[in-house]
Amino acid sequence: MSFYYTDLLLEAGDLLSRTVTENDIFEILIEYANTALHPDLSCFYLKDKSKPNMKLILKRGFPEAPYILQRDSELSKFLSESKELVCLNTRKQSPFEELLLTESMNSGMAIAIFIQNLEYGVIIINSVQPLFFKRKELLFLENLASIIIRKSLK
Repeated sequence: MSFYYTDLLLEAGDLLSRTVTENDIFEILIEYANTALHPDLSCFYLKDKSKPNMKLILKRGFPEAPYILQRDSELSKFLSESKELVCLNTRKQSPFEELLLTESMNSGMAIAIFIQNLEYGVIIINSVQPLFFKRKELLFLENLASIIIRKSLK
């Protein structure tokens, strides 16, 4: 991973150490993912315990994104159970094709966000360019999510 990404992770970690609310955490997550990765679309979907869906609460980028994602989809279930990042770099048939939030997107990655082992939602990053995400982008998002997992709310 480059020094640029390492510096951004350190900066994000420092900010996260001073956050108080969940919303602060989600805003830092979206801002740093957007700053580091330069995607066309960055979204955070919040899990609603009382409903079978997740609601879009933060978005960066110009294309419209779905307001609701189903929690019982293959993508949502996989992210929640595996705690692994998912990446699609081409528009092809996949059980995770909902990862590409709009017809214009050709690359995407997503990871579930946990705080103290409690799942809060999913961040989804998209690009119109195929083959946009490389190993360093995947590592950056995984590391950013792992910083948040260890975060304790005051």
